[in-house]
Amino acid sequence: MSTKKAFLAALAFLATSAALAAPITVKNNSTSGRSIGLEIKTLSGTWVKSVPSILPGVTDTSNFTQVTIVSIKNNGSDSMCVYVSSAPTLCREQIGGASRQYNHTDGETYVVDKYVDPGCSAAPLGWGTGNICTANTAAASNGASQSLTNAAAGATGTATATCSAGTWSVSAPTCTASLASPVGLFATDGTNASSINTTWGAVAGASSYRLQYRKKGTPGWTDLATPTAASYDWTGVTDESIFEFQVRAESALGSSAWSALDAGNIRPKIAPVFVSQSGIPAKIGTGQSFSYSQIWRNTGSETWSGGSHGTGPDSPGDTSVWGAGFAAFSGSIATGSNTTTSLTATAPTTPGVYQLRRIFWKAGVPYGVASAAASVEVVGPPTCGGVSPSVATTYNANGTVTVSLQGPVSVETAIVKAWGEVSGQDDAKDYPMALNGPNWTATIPVADHLVVGESKINFAARVGNSLFTPVQCASSSVTFQQLPDPVVTLTPTVGSFDAGAGKAGFVAARRDGVFANIKVDLGAFSHLKTDIEFIDRGHADLGIPLNGASAGVDIPARLVESKLVPEVPAWSSQSVIVRVKYADPDAASQNKTWADTISVLVASSDMQVSATGTVGIPPTVNAQVHAGGSFDTAIHGPFLGGIRTVADGAAASGFVAVGSNGEWGASDLDYSRLYRAQLVAVARAVPPEGVTLIKPIEFLSAPFSLPVQLVRSLAATDGTLEEVVRVSWLAPADGGDGFTFDVYRDSTLISSGKSSVELDDIPPVRGQVYSYRVSAKLNTATSPEAQDPGHLPACFAPRVEDALVNGVMQAELVALSRWLQCVGDAVISVAFDGGGAQPVAFQIAAGSDYRHAAIDISGLADGNHTAVFSVGQAGGLLNGDRSQSFSFSINRAGLLPTDVTILHNGKPASDGVLTDSIGRFGIQLQGGSIDFAQPLN
Repeated sequence: MSTKKAFLAALAFLATSAALAAPITVKNNSTSGRSIGLEIKTLSGTWVKSVPSILPGVTDTSNFTQVTIVSIKNNGSDSMCVYVSSAPTLCREQIGGASRQYNHTDGETYVVDKYVDPGCSAAPLGWGTGNICTANTAAASNGASQSLTNAAAGATGTATATCSAGTWSVSAPTCTASLASPVGLFATDGTNASSINTTWGAVAGASSYRLQYRKKGTPGWTDLATPTAASYDWTGVTDESIFEFQVRAESALGSSAWSALDAGNIRPKIAPVFVSQSGIPAKIGTGQSFSYSQIWRNTGSETWSGGSHGTGPDSPGDTSVWGAGFAAFSGSIATGSNTTTSLTATAPTTPGVYQLRRIFWKAGVPYGVASAAASVEVVGPPTCGGVSPSVATTYNANGTVTVSLQGPVSVETAIVKAWGEVSGQDDAKDYPMALNGPNWTATIPVADHLVVGESKINFAARVGNSLFTPVQCASSSVTFQQLPDPVVTLTPTVGSFDAGAGKAGFVAARRDGVFANIKVDLGAFSHLKTDIEFIDRGHADLGIPLNGASAGVDIPARLVESKLVPEVPAWSSQSVIVRVKYADPDAASQNKTWADTISVLVASSDMQVSATGTVGIPPTVNAQVHAGGSFDTAIHGPFLGGIRTVADGAAASGFVAVGSNGEWGASDLDYSRLYRAQLVAVARAVPPEGVTLIKPIEFLSAPFSLPVQLVRSLAATDGTLEEVVRVSWLAPADGGDGFTFDVYRDSTLISSGKSSVELDDIPPVRGQVYSYRVSAKLNTATSPEAQDPGHLPACFAPRVEDALVNGVMQAELVALSRWLQCVGDAVISVAFDGGGAQPVAFQIAAGSDYRHAAIDISGLADGNHTAVFSVGQAGGLLNGDRSQSFSFSINRAGLLPTDVTILHNGKPASDGVLTDSIGRFGIQLQGGSIDFAQPLN
């Protein structure tokens, strides 16, 4: 090494040594009482200083060379902040109880203070190409992030801003163009002779514009210019075509959409412009002529001369309609000047709407736009297709008739004249017609043309317009129908009477109030309806009104309900005005009505009738008429009461006056006719004198039957029959059938449901008197019981027990009953063949209980004979004398006395047979016989 180099190295070492020996300062500025620890490490890795605690407010200064590390310990529990003098705004956080090592630079000061987050301040940030996208951040803490949205015009974009140690950084940037399309593009139209000026609205964010053009009607576009301003002048243009333009905004990021199109052109050589016209009528008559004028302006660069410049027809393109062809301008018309032409047109002969329009011609070639089109209505003379009334006939005197006609457009005014047939056109009146839609109409009051007997109204229509003379075009008429006065018939439904003073009287049924059928005759107008009223003089309803009643039919006329209540006495009189008028308002306008006053009597209220039959000969019926259990003649009126059969309605008893309490009786009843009949009691209302009822007003009871009556002529024998008590009777009705009978002996039923009227009974004790009772039954009804006493005799009465003719047929041998203890002294006689009676002496034969007698018949000739024996007893037990007879024949010549047979019941009797009645024994002899007859009494 050279001396010079060694010297320089020594200087460098000294300089380095001096730098490394710079002081190291640590300040504890904490205000919370926290202490800090300090350690210092040299380049050799040796810790050269260690201070466990530096109290708040204390500053430690050291001078060491080659120090590399300064370690600061946080002796507290809260975070603290260490500021290094080389970066005084940077806070290096240390948490409580931890140490942190700092790479030392000579001259640095370490200041310890409480921890404050070193955040970022609000600031504008930009990103994208040329930082076109921009946004403002808000103040934020260290480590915070914010989303950014572009706020600059002409772009859209987003990014994220992050705060780190007081500095913002941008990440995830997007930035694209969003230029608005230019609006208001305008290109001059014929203003300049050789240039077209274009302008448009400026677009925010645009750095330049792209302007394109094309000839109108072609598809492709050509770039014309890219100005930075919102306008461009295209000069040196010679083409008179119309050009279309479009423009867009552009920037470093992209371009906008194209604007709307606008067209422009240079001023053409020939540029006629229609200005105005006058004198063209809106309406003209067929074949009529008119004059009009037009003004045209020369906006082209060529001057018009009168010879080849002018106007010609455009709609139509020839003279077929208006007759006017090419009309040359007069004089010379320079650019920007006007010219006026005068023209004459003649309307076509066919009505219709025609266009009138002309166009600029040069040498027979049309240029530019035609004049304004004028629509001219060409009308012919006024006409109409006929005048039509709204009705063919009417009967509404206060109504109207609408007359209409259809006229073509040529009709501008219409009048209809109306007059009545009776007065003629002297009574005519004109009525203006108004246009309503396609028709002309006028409303004509019928009353304006009505006189007595009027039957028709005539119409005639006249039409006109401003171009032709009015003409009468059609006529018509309406028939006015005179309605008849209603003819009314009232037919009584319950009854009628003469109410006096020419009034008819009617009877109203209490149940429904109907007192008559009313029929209205309207003649040929039977299709019309009528309103019928039943009122008093104050127009209060007494009857139920009939609205819309049909003609020609019977309709029930009724009183109102208030006149039918039970409180209204029977036969109360009402004076009723019956009024009939047409229901249809049109028909009613003729005031054709019918009215009459009638009188109406209200019949009896609905009544109830009750009736019951009694037992007796003859039976009777007691009946009553009442309303709810009461009867008052003053309220209910007088009544007659009767009885009739249900089946045929035949009278069972005559009518009698009902008493003041509503009761009556019927006692003249024929039970034999009525015993099986159903009956009703009939209460018949008695109307006032002079009232004729169509049929009686009657109220009926419920059907009932007469009670079954007692049997008649009940008789039980009182000992007159030895073997039986014979009970006989007659049925309750003569010749009646259907009865059955129950027969009782005292309380014992001895026969039930018996159909005959006789019964033979053998009571248990002879000589004891019993009560025999008989009741009759008819269907399920039973009569009361009839009774009569009866008994058997204590013993048999004396009677002829046996009789025979002796063998020589000279004597008749007779034997009496053997019960002699009951006979006592009996007187017996006999009579032959109706002759006188003669006593017969009887003797008791030895050893026998019979009495015997022999009667001499030797004086009787051969032939047939009758013997009548009469037995009587004085003071004995018989209930009267009794007689019995027998017949026999004598044929002495042919009789063999040895041939005798005793007969019993028509056969030979056996020994020991006892008799229990008369007439069962007989004697048979050879050649003759004797037969016993039945008792005579």
